[in-house]
This record gives sequence, structure tokens and C-alpha cells, in this order.
Amino acid sequence: GPRNLLTGIPEPGNSKVVTLHAKNVEQFLAIQPITVLMVYAHWCADCQAFAPQFRRAAELVELREPTVKFAKFNHGDKANAESDLCEPERLNVSSYPSFFLINSGQHEL
Repeated sequence: GPRNLLTGIPEPGNSKVVTLHAKNVEQFLAIQPITVLMVYAHWCADCQAFAPQFRRAAELVELREPTVKFAKFNHGDKANAESDLCEPERLNVSSYPSFFLINSGQHEL
């Protein structure tokens, strides 16, 4: 039902991809040395199709470089709209999926 929409694109239990939301995204990005962030919307077909590759990339990179974290943020979830992360003065998300390299909380261009 509609409740499932709020979960975004679910990750299996063994996934290395961290699911972020409005309440934890700022803190997580600030404390991680390097984060590869995917901003997506749960209704986006391209995002759904790419999710397994993103998950696989997270596994492969963590094997070689454990300090690099892969994370995702469901911008299509109304509960996450309270975060200004995707606003023009910050990440300026205009399409899904969008990918960002975050270095200790700072967006790398």
C-alpha cells in the first residue's frame, strides 16, 4: 500500500549502502571522510534500475577503501522535504538520480 512508498527503494540486509533521511543526513555527511551520495526518488524508474549497480559499487569500493561510504537520500519522500540538502544553494538537485561526492560534509564540484 501507500506506506511502502515511504521506504524508498529498500536495501537488503547485507547492503553497504547507507539509507539517509532528513533526521540523519547532515550528521552522517559531516562525520564521513568521503561519501558517494545518490539523491533519488522512489518513483523514478531510472533510480530503481540503477540501485543494484550502486549497491555493487558500494561493495567493491569498501573492499579496497573502507573509509569511502555509499549513501542514498530519497528526495521524493515528503518526510525528507524538511531537509534543505537538495535546494539550489546546496546540492541543487534538478533530476533523479543525482550523484555527489561529499568530502567531510563539503560538496566537491
